[in-house]
Amino acid sequence: KKPPPPLTVARVARGAVLGAATGVMLVASLGFVGLEVARLLLVGRKPAFLLTRMAQKGSRRRVCAWDDTLTVHAMKVAAHSGHKGSRFTVNDVALAMVAAGVRSFNDARAANIQAAKKAPSTVIAAVPINLRKGEELRALRNKWGFAVVGLPLTSSSARSVIPQVGRAMNYVKLFMEGEVSYRATLVIAMIDQKFKRLGAVIRWISSLATARLTLCVSNVPGPAEPLHLEGCTVTNLLGFLPPPPGCRIGVALCSYAGKITFTLSSDAAVMRNPKDLTDRIVGGLGDFAHP
Repeated sequence: KKPPPPLTVARVARGAVLGAATGVMLVASLGFVGLEVARLLLVGRKPAFLLTRMAQKGSRRRVCAWDDTLTVHAMKVAAHSGHKGSRFTVNDVALAMVAAGVRSFNDARAANIQAAKKAPSTVIAAVPINLRKGEELRALRNKWGFAVVGLPLTSSSARSVIPQVGRAMNYVKLFMEGEVSYRATLVIAMIDQKFKRLGAVIRWISSLATARLTLCVSNVPGPAEPLHLEGCTVTNLLGFLPPPPGCRIGVALCSYAGKITFTLSSDAAVMRNPKDLTDRIVGGLGDFAHP
Protein backbone atom coordinates (compact mmCIF):
# COMPACT_ATOMS: atom_id res chain seq x y z
CA LYS A 1 0.00 0.00 0.00
CA LYS A 2 1.13 3.52 -0.74
CA PRO A 3 1.77 5.70 2.31
CA PRO A 4 -0.83 8.42 2.85
CA PRO A 5 0.14 11.85 1.52
CA PRO A 6 1.49 14.26 4.13
CA LEU A 7 -0.89 16.67 5.78
CA THR A 8 -0.68 20.22 4.58
CA VAL A 9 -2.47 23.39 5.59
CA ALA A 10 -4.29 23.44 2.26
CA ARG A 11 -5.54 19.85 2.66
CA VAL A 12 -6.70 20.45 6.24
CA ALA A 13 -8.46 23.66 5.24
CA ARG A 14 -10.15 22.00 2.27
CA GLY A 15 -11.32 19.09 4.47
CA ALA A 16 -12.69 21.50 7.06
CA VAL A 17 -14.60 23.47 4.43
CA LEU A 18 -16.05 20.31 2.84
CA GLY A 19 -17.01 18.91 6.24
CA ALA A 20 -18.72 22.13 7.26
CA ALA A 21 -20.57 22.34 3.92
CA THR A 22 -21.72 18.72 4.22
CA GLY A 23 -22.93 19.32 7.77
CA VAL A 24 -24.90 22.40 6.74
CA MET A 25 -26.46 20.50 3.84
CA LEU A 26 -27.43 17.57 6.09
CA VAL A 27 -29.04 19.92 8.63
CA ALA A 28 -30.92 21.68 5.84
CA SER A 29 -32.00 18.32 4.42
CA LEU A 30 -33.25 17.12 7.82
CA GLY A 31 -35.25 20.33 8.16
CA PHE A 32 -36.64 19.89 4.65
CA VAL A 33 -37.72 16.31 5.36
CA GLY A 34 -39.21 17.42 8.67
CA LEU A 35 -41.24 20.07 6.86
CA GLU A 36 -42.43 17.47 4.35
CA VAL A 37 -43.59 15.14 7.17
CA ALA A 38 -45.30 18.05 8.91
CA ARG A 39 -47.00 19.00 5.64
CA LEU A 40 -48.26 15.43 5.24
CA LEU A 41 -49.59 15.40 8.80
CA LEU A 42 -51.38 18.71 8.26
CA VAL A 43 -53.10 17.59 5.05
CA GLY A 44 -56.82 17.25 5.63
CA ARG A 45 -58.64 13.94 5.67
CA LYS A 46 -60.32 14.65 2.36
CA PRO A 47 -58.92 12.73 -0.62
CA ALA A 48 -56.05 14.41 -2.42
CA PHE A 49 -57.91 14.16 -5.72
CA LEU A 50 -61.27 13.20 -7.18
CA LEU A 51 -61.04 9.46 -7.56
CA THR A 52 -64.29 7.54 -7.53
CA ARG A 53 -64.69 6.68 -3.83
CA MET A 54 -61.75 7.36 -1.53
CA ALA A 55 -63.03 5.37 1.45
CA GLN A 56 -61.82 6.32 4.93
CA LYS A 57 -61.20 2.64 5.66
CA GLY A 58 -59.44 0.63 3.00
CA SER A 59 -60.54 -2.81 1.94
CA ARG A 60 -58.50 -6.02 1.98
CA ARG A 61 -59.06 -6.53 -1.73
CA ARG A 62 -56.73 -5.10 -4.36
CA VAL A 63 -57.23 -4.69 -8.07
CA CYS A 64 -54.49 -4.35 -10.65
CA ALA A 65 -53.81 -3.59 -14.30
CA TRP A 66 -50.74 -3.46 -16.52
CA ASP A 67 -49.51 -2.38 -19.93
CA ASP A 68 -46.41 -3.55 -21.84
CA THR A 69 -46.54 -1.33 -24.92
CA LEU A 70 -43.97 1.27 -23.76
CA THR A 71 -40.34 1.17 -24.85
CA VAL A 72 -37.18 2.61 -23.31
CA HIS A 73 -36.33 4.35 -26.59
CA ALA A 74 -39.68 6.16 -26.73
CA MET A 75 -39.30 7.34 -23.12
CA LYS A 76 -35.79 8.67 -23.82
CA VAL A 77 -37.00 10.48 -26.93
CA ALA A 78 -39.78 12.07 -24.86
CA ALA A 79 -37.26 13.16 -22.22
CA HIS A 80 -35.22 15.03 -24.84
CA SER A 81 -38.21 16.50 -26.65
CA GLY A 82 -40.01 17.97 -23.66
CA HIS A 83 -38.94 21.63 -23.85
CA LYS A 84 -36.04 23.35 -25.55
CA GLY A 85 -33.24 24.34 -23.19
CA SER A 86 -34.42 21.96 -20.46
CA ARG A 87 -32.98 18.59 -19.46
CA PHE A 88 -35.39 15.96 -18.22
CA THR A 89 -34.93 12.33 -17.24
CA VAL A 90 -36.96 9.23 -18.02
CA ASN A 91 -38.16 9.38 -14.42
CA ASP A 92 -39.43 12.94 -15.00
CA VAL A 93 -41.34 11.72 -18.05
CA ALA A 94 -42.89 8.86 -16.06
CA LEU A 95 -44.02 11.18 -13.24
CA ALA A 96 -45.42 13.69 -15.74
CA MET A 97 -47.40 10.90 -17.40
CA VAL A 98 -48.80 9.84 -14.00
CA ALA A 99 -49.78 13.41 -13.11
CA ALA A 100 -51.48 14.01 -16.47
CA GLY A 101 -53.24 10.64 -16.34
CA VAL A 102 -54.61 11.34 -12.86
CA ARG A 103 -55.89 14.75 -13.99
CA SER A 104 -57.58 13.19 -17.01
CA PHE A 105 -59.05 10.48 -14.77
CA ASN A 106 -60.39 13.16 -12.39
CA ASP A 107 -61.97 15.20 -15.16
CA ALA A 108 -63.72 12.16 -16.62
CA ARG A 109 -65.24 11.29 -13.24
CA ALA A 110 -66.09 14.74 -11.94
CA ALA A 111 -69.81 15.23 -11.37
CA ASN A 112 -69.73 18.44 -13.42
CA ILE A 113 -67.36 21.03 -14.84
CA GLN A 114 -67.38 23.08 -11.63
CA ALA A 115 -66.29 20.05 -9.60
CA ALA A 116 -63.37 19.52 -11.96
CA LYS A 117 -62.31 23.16 -11.61
CA LYS A 118 -62.27 22.82 -7.80
CA ALA A 119 -59.93 19.83 -7.88
CA PRO A 120 -56.63 20.34 -5.97
CA SER A 121 -53.66 21.53 -7.99
CA THR A 122 -51.31 18.79 -6.73
CA VAL A 123 -51.40 15.17 -5.65
CA ILE A 124 -48.93 13.94 -3.03
CA ALA A 125 -46.79 11.01 -4.16
CA ALA A 126 -43.93 9.04 -2.63
CA VAL A 127 -41.04 8.25 -4.97
CA PRO A 128 -38.53 5.56 -3.90
CA ILE A 129 -34.88 6.43 -4.67
CA ASN A 130 -32.17 3.84 -5.25
CA LEU A 131 -29.04 5.00 -3.39
CA ARG A 132 -26.68 2.23 -4.49
CA LYS A 133 -23.71 3.43 -6.52
CA GLY A 134 -20.55 1.97 -8.03
CA GLU A 135 -19.62 -1.41 -6.58
CA GLU A 136 -22.78 -1.45 -4.46
CA LEU A 137 -24.76 -2.18 -7.63
CA ARG A 138 -23.15 -5.64 -7.77
CA ALA A 139 -24.16 -6.53 -4.21
CA LEU A 140 -27.43 -8.34 -3.48
CA ARG A 141 -28.76 -5.79 -1.01
CA ASN A 142 -31.19 -2.91 -0.99
CA LYS A 143 -30.43 0.69 -0.16
CA TRP A 144 -33.51 2.76 -0.74
CA GLY A 145 -34.61 6.19 0.36
CA PHE A 146 -37.76 8.04 -0.61
CA ALA A 147 -38.93 11.50 -1.54
CA VAL A 148 -42.30 13.17 -1.16
CA VAL A 149 -43.25 14.98 -4.36
CA GLY A 150 -46.27 17.11 -5.18
CA LEU A 151 -47.28 16.10 -8.71
CA PRO A 152 -49.07 18.94 -10.53
CA LEU A 153 -52.67 18.38 -11.61
CA THR A 154 -52.76 21.56 -13.66
CA SER A 155 -53.13 19.87 -17.04
CA SER A 156 -54.06 16.55 -18.62
CA SER A 157 -51.05 16.91 -20.97
CA ALA A 158 -47.83 15.27 -19.78
CA ARG A 159 -45.79 17.66 -21.95
CA SER A 160 -47.35 20.66 -20.18
CA VAL A 161 -46.65 19.47 -16.63
CA ILE A 162 -43.13 18.07 -17.08
CA PRO A 163 -41.40 21.42 -16.31
CA GLN A 164 -43.10 21.49 -12.89
CA VAL A 165 -42.21 17.85 -12.30
CA GLY A 166 -38.59 18.54 -13.25
CA ARG A 167 -38.36 21.42 -10.76
CA ALA A 168 -39.86 19.29 -7.99
CA MET A 169 -37.34 16.49 -8.60
CA ASN A 170 -34.46 19.00 -8.69
CA TYR A 171 -35.42 20.09 -5.17
CA VAL A 172 -35.34 16.44 -4.10
CA LYS A 173 -31.79 16.07 -5.46
CA LEU A 174 -30.63 19.40 -4.01
CA PHE A 175 -31.72 18.57 -0.46
CA MET A 176 -30.57 14.92 -0.65
CA GLU A 177 -34.01 13.83 0.50
CA GLY A 178 -33.41 10.21 -0.47
CA GLU A 179 -30.18 9.90 1.57
CA VAL A 180 -31.67 11.68 4.59
CA SER A 181 -34.82 9.52 4.58
CA TYR A 182 -32.65 6.38 4.37
CA ARG A 183 -30.61 7.46 7.40
CA ALA A 184 -33.78 8.39 9.26
CA THR A 185 -35.21 4.92 8.55
CA LEU A 186 -32.08 3.31 10.03
CA VAL A 187 -32.40 5.44 13.16
CA ILE A 188 -36.08 4.56 13.52
CA ALA A 189 -35.28 0.85 13.18
CA MET A 190 -32.57 1.13 15.86
CA ILE A 191 -34.92 2.95 18.24
CA ASP A 192 -37.64 0.39 17.60
CA GLN A 193 -35.28 -2.45 18.55
CA LYS A 194 -34.02 -0.86 21.77
CA PHE A 195 -37.05 1.11 22.95
CA LYS A 196 -40.29 -0.67 22.07
CA ARG A 197 -42.70 1.96 23.36
CA LEU A 198 -40.92 4.88 21.71
CA GLY A 199 -40.66 2.86 18.52
CA ALA A 200 -44.41 2.27 18.57
CA VAL A 201 -44.99 6.03 18.85
CA ILE A 202 -42.64 6.73 15.93
CA ARG A 203 -44.35 4.07 13.79
CA TRP A 204 -47.74 5.61 14.63
CA ILE A 205 -46.54 9.07 13.53
CA SER A 206 -45.07 7.56 10.35
CA SER A 207 -48.35 5.81 9.55
CA LEU A 208 -50.21 9.12 9.97
CA ALA A 209 -47.82 10.70 7.46
CA THR A 210 -47.99 7.91 4.87
CA ALA A 211 -51.78 7.83 5.15
CA ARG A 212 -51.77 11.30 3.56
CA LEU A 213 -50.04 9.94 0.47
CA THR A 214 -52.21 9.15 -2.53
CA LEU A 215 -49.69 7.49 -4.84
CA CYS A 216 -46.40 5.66 -4.64
CA VAL A 217 -44.52 5.71 -7.95
CA SER A 218 -41.37 3.67 -8.69
CA ASN A 219 -39.26 3.44 -11.84
CA VAL A 220 -36.99 0.37 -11.81
CA PRO A 221 -34.41 -0.10 -14.61
CA GLY A 222 -33.94 -3.78 -15.44
CA PRO A 223 -31.49 -5.72 -17.65
CA ALA A 224 -30.92 -4.20 -21.08
CA GLU A 225 -30.41 -7.62 -22.68
CA PRO A 226 -32.75 -10.66 -22.57
CA LEU A 227 -32.06 -13.19 -19.81
CA HIS A 228 -32.24 -16.96 -20.04
CA LEU A 229 -33.34 -19.53 -17.49
CA GLU A 230 -32.84 -23.28 -18.01
CA GLY A 231 -32.37 -22.72 -21.74
CA CYS A 232 -35.55 -20.63 -22.06
CA THR A 233 -35.61 -16.92 -22.87
CA VAL A 234 -37.31 -14.69 -20.31
CA THR A 235 -39.67 -12.64 -22.45
CA ASN A 236 -40.94 -10.11 -19.91
CA LEU A 237 -40.88 -9.01 -16.27
CA LEU A 238 -44.02 -8.10 -14.36
CA GLY A 239 -43.98 -6.65 -10.87
CA PHE A 240 -46.35 -4.64 -8.69
CA LEU A 241 -45.40 -2.01 -6.12
CA PRO A 242 -46.82 -2.55 -2.60
CA PRO A 243 -47.53 1.00 -1.35
CA PRO A 244 -46.74 2.00 2.26
CA PRO A 245 -49.48 1.70 4.94
CA GLY A 246 -52.35 4.06 4.28
CA CYS A 247 -51.34 4.80 0.68
CA ARG A 248 -53.93 3.30 -1.65
CA ILE A 249 -52.26 3.21 -5.08
CA GLY A 250 -48.91 1.81 -6.21
CA VAL A 251 -47.49 2.52 -9.67
CA ALA A 252 -44.40 0.77 -11.04
CA LEU A 253 -42.43 0.99 -14.29
CA CYS A 254 -39.91 -1.78 -14.94
CA SER A 255 -37.68 -1.90 -18.01
CA TYR A 256 -36.39 -5.12 -19.54
CA ALA A 257 -34.66 -5.73 -22.87
CA GLY A 258 -35.75 -2.37 -24.27
CA LYS A 259 -39.39 -2.70 -23.19
CA ILE A 260 -41.15 -1.07 -20.22
CA THR A 261 -43.95 -2.75 -18.30
CA PHE A 262 -46.29 -0.38 -16.50
CA THR A 263 -48.28 -1.79 -13.57
CA LEU A 264 -50.88 -0.24 -11.28
CA SER A 265 -52.14 -1.74 -8.02
CA SER A 266 -55.02 -0.12 -6.15
CA ASP A 267 -57.24 -0.63 -3.14
CA ALA A 268 -60.58 -1.89 -4.46
CA ALA A 269 -62.33 0.74 -2.31
CA VAL A 270 -60.71 3.49 -4.39
CA MET A 271 -61.45 2.30 -7.91
CA ARG A 272 -63.15 -0.66 -9.52
CA ASN A 273 -61.47 -0.51 -12.91
CA PRO A 274 -57.75 0.38 -12.70
CA LYS A 275 -57.37 -0.29 -16.44
CA ASP A 276 -58.97 3.08 -17.20
CA LEU A 277 -56.38 5.03 -15.19
CA THR A 278 -53.60 2.83 -16.58
CA ASP A 279 -54.59 3.58 -20.18
CA ARG A 280 -54.75 7.32 -19.47
CA ILE A 281 -51.28 7.33 -17.90
CA VAL A 282 -49.68 5.25 -20.68
CA GLY A 283 -51.40 7.38 -23.30
CA GLY A 284 -49.65 10.44 -21.89
CA LEU A 285 -46.48 9.46 -23.75
CA GLY A 286 -48.16 10.53 -26.98
CA ASP A 287 -48.37 14.14 -25.67
CA PHE A 288 -44.63 14.55 -26.31
CA ALA A 289 -45.10 13.83 -30.00
CA HIS A 290 -47.29 16.94 -30.37
CA PRO A 291 -45.58 20.21 -29.34
